[in-house]
Amino acid sequence: MNYKPFCETEILFTTKEGMENKLSSMDVKNIVLVMSESSARRWNMDNFINGLKRKCESKLKGNFIWIKSIATNPTQRDIFDALKQIGNTPIDAIFVFGGGSA
Repeated sequence: MNYKPFCETEILFTTKEGMENKLSSMDVKNIVLVMSESSARRWNMDNFINGLKRKCESKLKGNFIWIKSIATNPTQRDIFDALKQIGNTPIDAIFVFGGGSA
């Protein structure tokens, strides 16, 4: 009997550059990014995020959804609002950056 996991999770400990290279090399066209705008600015990731968005939408004809409003202690309402942003969009990968709130 073959076991197929419902959801695989990869935890990567690396440098910022290593992480950007890893994510850029993945051929997934429908991505959800969970990261606050302030974190993106603080870590100087704006160019990377814009490039990932262009790759998804222009090159691969997919969808890029950035959930950038993250409450300090998210409630069920916050999760519901994030799910509304995703809607019926098929998702290949979810990238989450930040602390416990993300």
